[in-house]
Parts: sequence; C-alpha cells; structure tokens
Amino acid sequence: MFWNRNRSPLKLTELLAAIAITSIVAAIAYPAISRAREKARAAQCISNQRKVALAEYQYIQDHDRGVPPTFRCEDGKEHPPANTCVNLLSTRTWVHCLMPYVKSKWAFWCPDIEKNPYEEWSVKSHSIFPDFHELPAFGYNYAYLTPENGNTVGTCLADAGYVDGVNVIPVKDREIEVPAQTVLFADVKYVGADSGGGFVQGWGADPPTTKNACYWGGWGIGSAGDDPGQHGVNTGTGIINPRHNGGVNVTFCDGHSQWLTPRQLAAGTNWYPGIATTSVDITDLSKFLWSLKKTGKSDL
Repeated sequence: MFWNRNRSPLKLTELLAAIAITSIVAAIAYPAISRAREKARAAQCISNQRKVALAEYQYIQDHDRGVPPTFRCEDGKEHPPANTCVNLLSTRTWVHCLMPYVKSKWAFWCPDIEKNPYEEWSVKSHSIFPDFHELPAFGYNYAYLTPENGNTVGTCLADAGYVDGVNVIPVKDREIEVPAQTVLFADVKYVGADSGGGFVQGWGADPPTTKNACYWGGWGIGSAGDDPGQHGVNTGTGIINPRHNGGVNVTFCDGHSQWLTPRQLAAGTNWYPGIATTSVDITDLSKFLWSLKKTGKSDL
C-alpha cells in the first residue's frame, strides 16, 4: 500500500485526544472487569463450601448424629498444658474427618486466599500440619460445635478454653436449635508464620465475642486475628476474613451458604469497626448466628 501524500498527518492534539479517550474507557471498564472476576472467585469459593457442607451431612449420618471434632490426637496422647499431641503427626482436625467424603483437598480452597497453602506455604515441613489439606480456607465454628470437657455444651477447661485434643466432645445435630441460623464454617485468614517454625491458624473461626464461650480470639481491636505483621490485613473481624468485596462466605448448619457483611455475621452483638475486642458482647441471643442456643439467658 502506498502512502497517500494528500492525507494530513495525525495531529498531536488528535493523538492526545485518542489516548485520553482510551484511558477513560479503560478506567471505566477495569473496575467492572475486576468486580466480575471477584464474583467468579467468590462463586467458586461458595461452591466449594457447599461441597464441604454436604460432606459434613454425610459424616453426621455415619457418626450417630455427631459433628466432626475440630481437633484431636489420633492416638489419644496429648500434652495437657499446651493442648498439642505428644506425637504431632497424629494431629487430626475436622478437615481430616471430612476428606473421605469430599475426596479432594481443593474443596477446602478459596481462590481469594492471601496465599495458596497448597503451593506456596511450607506446610509439609510443619510438624503440626503434615498434610496440605490441614490448611483450609474455611474456619470451623469450634467454640460451639465442639465444646470442651463434654459435660455440657460450652463447658470450658481451665486453660482459657483453647481447642483441646482429648477432652473435646462434638455436639449432636439435635442440640442445634436453629440450624439455618447457626454458623458451621466461614472464610478465615491464616495467622502465623508461613514456615515450619511458626504456628498457622486456619482451621478454626472465632465468633465475634469472647465473653461467653470457649475460645481465644474474638473480633475487634486487639483480637488475635488482626495482626498486620502476621497476615497483612487488619479488618476488625479477628480470624474471619471478609475477602469477597468486603464480605464473608458463610455456610450454616442446615447446609446453605451465603455472602454476609461483617455486620450481618456479627448480628446479635454490639460489634462495630473499631470496637475493642474486650468490649464485644452478645446483645440479642435470638439473632446471634454462632451459638447453638437462640433462647434463654446464656449462649452456653
């Protein structure tokens, strides 16, 4: 093709105008594309949660209506002061219990987690977590589903109520008053060092308040899960991770999953962004989404 000598060269102003228009279009389109990609990731995450919920239902059917234990020592031998297994390789969690039903570690994965533990984290060298699927993207409502001591739901031992490998007794599904309004598991962060020398918490989810139950984290300023030095994000929601456009994918004890804002997930409490973790308390038990009980004067 020969150059048309009669054609006027593209003026600088026209070139700048074309660049400006292109930039404006890109600026408008990029957020929409990003939102679409995030919706796709969130949809994959919630699809995985539903698979795990189905596995939970199958486990309950096979185990006398009992839910999986959050944490246990397979050989029954435990160090009581630290609540760790004597043989660390015998450590098993609710993920191990459900693996025979799910049959894929990827069911416990979310595309939006900060780091992919199956590829990047050196978990195989970690003595407490010898298997990749020990680091799920979802945290179990261990405070209420597997209370310690087994005497009554919510009974705590004298060790600050931390998840115990021997004394934990999983509840029966009949003890859950309103399954459709009781959290089974939800999106969580990973708290701890990403190496064999540090502890990684990824399998338990702490409810908003620490005042009336057996767990150690809670939400709010000063909570264990809000340490930017550990995971790079301070959300005021403790271990819970609002990674999907500021919201959390949550699965309930009746098997349904949905996206909730932190405020919705903290329903029935006085939690708000910026509150101290020691100040969060249950204000309306009937709306509190974590406890097995929705009536009475106590969540235990």
